[in-house]
This record gives sequence, C-alpha cells and structure tokens, in this order.
Amino acid sequence: MRSTFGTSFILKAVLLLAVQRTAVAASDGPKVTTFPTGLRLVTIKERETRQVGIACVVRAGTATPQPIAGLGSLVSKCLLGAGTNLSAHAVALEIGNLGGSASVTCEAEYTTIRVMTNRAGARDALYLILQAVSNATLDDEAISRARAIALKDAQNEAQLPYPVADVAIRSAIYTDGPHRESRFGSEESLRRITPRIASDFYASQYTPRNTVISVVGDIDPAEISGLVEVQWAQYNRLGAAEPFASKTAAPPEWIRTVRRCATKTALAVEGFAAPGRGDEDNPAASVLATVIGGGKGSRLFRKLRDEHGLGYSVGADLAPLHGDSNLLVYVEFDPARVGSDGLQVDPKRVQQILASIVQSVVTEPPTDAEVKRAAKFISGQLLVGQMRLSARAAAAAVDLALEGDPEWSRKFVERVRSVTADQVRSLAARMLKSGVRCLVLPK
Repeated sequence: MRSTFGTSFILKAVLLLAVQRTAVAASDGPKVTTFPTGLRLVTIKERETRQVGIACVVRAGTATPQPIAGLGSLVSKCLLGAGTNLSAHAVALEIGNLGGSASVTCEAEYTTIRVMTNRAGARDALYLILQAVSNATLDDEAISRARAIALKDAQNEAQLPYPVADVAIRSAIYTDGPHRESRFGSEESLRRITPRIASDFYASQYTPRNTVISVVGDIDPAEISGLVEVQWAQYNRLGAAEPFASKTAAPPEWIRTVRRCATKTALAVEGFAAPGRGDEDNPAASVLATVIGGGKGSRLFRKLRDEHGLGYSVGADLAPLHGDSNLLVYVEFDPARVGSDGLQVDPKRVQQILASIVQSVVTEPPTDAEVKRAAKFISGQLLVGQMRLSARAAAAAVDLALEGDPEWSRKFVERVRSVTADQVRSLAARMLKSGVRCLVLPK
C-alpha cells in the first residue's frame, strides 16, 4: 500500500520510458472480443518476447457487496489449489509444467489470477484459470484451509499501524457497504463463513459478465480468441456486474481518533473522501496526492524529513478504486525518539505538523512547477508498475473490467499531464475541508 522513493527513481523512469516506447513500437494494439456470455477477452501481441502473460480479472473483491466481512478475500484463497478440482500439489506441478508461475490477489473491487507461461503453455494455462473461476470446490476442507490463511491476514492487519488507520478512516468516510470494514474480516466473521455461504457468493459473482481475460506477449490474437471461445463456453453462469455502489462523504466536522496496536512505531494519518477512477476529477486528485506526498520533491518529504527530521516513511495514497475513493496522508515515526533539543517526540505535535503541511496546499496553492513534477512522477510510477509482462497483462484486464477500456492507464497519463495548477487548487479547497485525523500509537 505504501511505496518508497529511491534515489535512482528518475534514471529508472527514463530507462523504462525508453523500454516502453520500444515495447509499444514492437506490439500490436489491444484487440477486445466480447463473447455471447458477456465474457470479455483482450489480446496484445508483443513481438520482442517469447513469454505469455495471462491475467483473469473478476469483479469480486473485498468490497463487493457480501453478507459477511472477509468473504470475498476468503473465496479468492480457494481459487488455486484449495478449491479447484486439482490438489494444491497438482496445481503447483501443473504450473511448473507450463514453465511459469501463478498467483491470486484480491483487491477491493476485483480479484486477479495471473499466470506466466510461454506460447506452448497458453492453452493449458487458460484451462487452469477456467477451472479456478468456474469449477472451484468450496467444501469444508477447502474453506477450513482458506480460513486459516485469512485469519493470519486479519491478525497481521490488526497489528500494523497503516492497516489499523486505514480501517478507522474508511469506517468514518464511507456511508455504507463493505468499504467500512476490514478487508480480511475478523476472527468472528471468518468463523461464520460456511461452504454454503462461500458457494453462493462464488456462484453469484464469478460470472462471465464479471470476468475479463487478458493475454499478452508471444501470441496470435485470432488463435487465442478462437481457443477461448471454445474452451470457455462452459463458463456460462448468468448475472452479476453493476455494483461500485459504495459512497464516501466528507464528515461535517473533523473526526479525531486514536488507535493502538502492538508495534514500536507510531503513525499519524490525515484521511479524506476522494474521487475514484471513474470520476473526472480523479487525475487532479492524483496530482494533488503527489504534490502532498509523492516522492522526495513532495511537500511532506521536504518539510517533515528535511526541515523537522521526522518520519521513517511519509507518503500520500489515493486508493485506486473506480467508485468513490479515499486519500490517506501519513507519517510513520518513532515515538520514543529523543530530538536534538533533548525532548522526546510528541505524537500530537507530529499530527499538528502533518495537518499544517496538508492544509498548506490550500493556503499556499501548488505552483505550476509542482504540478508538472507531480505529473512526471505519476507517469514514472505507472511505468515502473508495468515493467513486467504479467503486470501489463493485469493492467489491461483491470482497465477493461473497471473502466471499459484496456488502454485506460495509458490515457490516464495523458489526462494527468493536462491537469492545471488551477484544477488542483480548486479540488484541494473542496477535498481538504474536513476529514479524519487518526493517530496510531504502540500499546
């Protein structure tokens, strides 16, 4: 969730930009096929590789409407091994035979299955993914195994400052829905998930209308399209799509909350309701977040780290959601540290400094230079994020599933570059009026 900014970032961004331009020149544009069931396929042929990246995105995530917190995450843990008609050992062998790797990640609005293979293994890899989304066996044994993993995730989340603050802030600014709860659930909620409940969620959300397949690399797009049309014909459940319903609302007055967890560091966070990817203000919100806390040129880094000498890590995270989003601005610090004045760091003082830096964007609006730096930083981050073939496949699938356009990310960079300082000033004045001030301290 949080990111670091190394000293070699600019050099990496320049090199990656050159790599991406080469890749674009050596690839065909995305081809989208929509099958009668509603299943969508995007294929991108890249000529300079002998690998194939496959991603399957299903709009079933941790914040998809669900009767019990943690259900979406738990079901995702059953997709490879625990809940397919193959054992976990058999799945591992199958992936190894394909000459690649496989993984499952569950985000707020979707779940992604990624497989890396080669041209010869593409057919079997697609079949493996088909089994995961259409034929998972969610019996007592599979649910028990997934629950054990989910419980560890939930326990870890409750012991780390950032997730603790994240849940506290989301529960305050989202008006309803799963966004208000822990994405992994709690021990109590996970114990209530039965095979029947999991199967009902799986059957209602893992449907063709909710699913996008992306195949990128050393492929023949027409061959892949024909293969998917035949191979995936059995994946024909009805229903789903729509959601993205959760709404945020800025509190009428500032909310202040203090949480505690078993850690040695403390975290001060400012949280705000923010426009999601589907909102026309999202590019300006991304620039605003970057001006505040994106990289060494941001206001947070320059003032907190350089002027006050505070913070192990600082940053500003705008959640990448299609629906209403949230912005978290944070500084993690050592509350036991003694400063040059001989006094111990005061967490409340750190929170005040953080708040003043955030509000400076309103009282001292971003300059044209800050906005341009932010746009370059965002572009570089996207380049870094899509350096691997598997990441490019996943990005195309997510963009098509959430935004209806497999090139949304590329076009987003162009939209960010057109954001003006006036747009950022206007949005900051509206967005930063009120929010949640959260302080997470060691127990």
